[in-house]
Amino acid sequence: MSSDTISLAQPAGAADADNRLSVLADRLTDRMNPILVKEVRQALKSRQFVVTFMLLLVIAWLVSAGAAIFSPNAMEFGSAGNQLFLIYFGILAFAVIVIVPFGAHRSMLSERDQNTFELLSISALTPRQIVNGKLLSAMVQSFVYYSAITPFIAFASLLQGFDLPLSLFLLAIAFGWSICVSMFALMLSTLAQKRQIQAANSMGMFFLLMFQLYMTAGMMFQFSYAGVPFDDPAFWWSAGCVVVAAGSYTLLAQQVAVSRLTFESGNRSSGIRLILAAQFWLFCAAVVANSLWAGLSVSSRDGTELLMFVAFHWAIAGAYAATEVDWLSRRLRRQLPRNPLLRILFVPWMPGGARGLLWMLLHVGAILAAAFLFDWDTDWFPTFVLATCCYMVFLTGLGAAMTRWLRLVTPSFRPAHGRALIVIFTVAISVTPLIVRALSSNPISEKFHMIDLVSPFMTLPRLIDGRMAIAVNDPLRNHILIALCAAAVLAVLANARAIFNGISEVVSQKSDESLDAGLQDIQPASSPS
Repeated sequence: MSSDTISLAQPAGAADADNRLSVLADRLTDRMNPILVKEVRQALKSRQFVVTFMLLLVIAWLVSAGAAIFSPNAMEFGSAGNQLFLIYFGILAFAVIVIVPFGAHRSMLSERDQNTFELLSISALTPRQIVNGKLLSAMVQSFVYYSAITPFIAFASLLQGFDLPLSLFLLAIAFGWSICVSMFALMLSTLAQKRQIQAANSMGMFFLLMFQLYMTAGMMFQFSYAGVPFDDPAFWWSAGCVVVAAGSYTLLAQQVAVSRLTFESGNRSSGIRLILAAQFWLFCAAVVANSLWAGLSVSSRDGTELLMFVAFHWAIAGAYAATEVDWLSRRLRRQLPRNPLLRILFVPWMPGGARGLLWMLLHVGAILAAAFLFDWDTDWFPTFVLATCCYMVFLTGLGAAMTRWLRLVTPSFRPAHGRALIVIFTVAISVTPLIVRALSSNPISEKFHMIDLVSPFMTLPRLIDGRMAIAVNDPLRNHILIALCAAAVLAVLANARAIFNGISEVVSQKSDESLDAGLQDIQPASSPS
């Protein structure tokens, strides 16, 4: 009787476990990103995924069968494991580095083509949830492709010549790079608004993916043949820096995509500025930590390389932030803290071109402070940093002022037009000395002329220690620095009023009080009891 009771109780317990599992699965499904569920269902049923998946299996099977039929001795006595793994890895890389990112790119564009993006924008989903859902869908597809190629890699691992640590390292890099490329593909898809631009964007995206596949595969194959020094601490330090840099730029691409999908009344700028500032400080900290770890001091040569990256970083960041529209929506003003001190801290991070220029100037001031407070091994480096910062401030400040003035002339002048204007102006002043020299009687003269001062690419190399450098005690160097400082000051003064108005718009609470009063006036009167 007891045995019968036990046999009858077991199915009931199994049924209860199945019910609990189904309930748990339902709860997890409800908590998942709806975009992820929708995209995964559409992707797994699409013709593109089915064709790619079947081709992946067929090609890998043909490679395995061909190797077993035509090279049996090499597989039994040679080192065919590494060669087979590289072939399988190349097939997998094409799927996860080209097909998956291009599918993510097209999935965002199809939302606009099929007029479904408007439904997503008015739903309860935030722009970040939409972008994350698309990215997670790309990750799931990559996992599926990895699962398809895993049995063939396991077959290659049974052969001689297979290097397990190297194989795991390459597979991990390919998966991480697939996430990065997919995120950049999603970001580029949000930049295209019109259908004509979307077609050109898709073609350019495909060629860009093929080019980066060629570069990435070449680097991976070089790793496989040259070997990876896993026992070298410097390798892991460099790998960690690369991973942090790739992760930061992936977050930046994600934030740009989110800002492009955010309404104009929302905050499109603060997240991008926070990530750009974090990238700058992380890079500086990595350089200093690497020098201290190696037992060396940061020399002027290292500082010059660091400054070149910093100048390029802040030239792009400044052009992006300083050309925004000087407008702060009521929604953002109502979200500001009531404490005036906290409002002052919020000023550089809030949207607006003038506040963006102030944000850049604060970081440029930090660069100058580091250049003049630290003890460098040469005398020319602080002046070189000063000249570089002056060029950045002059070009960005002039571009911001011209963008603001042209916006008063025509409301159709967009921030993208202002950024293009800064690029065109920078190229124009850079080639002007070359044109003047070409038309002069002595075009190949190595002597510095004042016309060369307008070009940063002809002036800055003269301030570095070298054969054509201007001596530190030469009066010409002082004249160059005075002229550049004067140009930077004029660019700041041209934006001084706009910066003051931008600060006042955030710090002052009068506009918030008038807004609250206006909202109370339009509220319906309460009915009498």
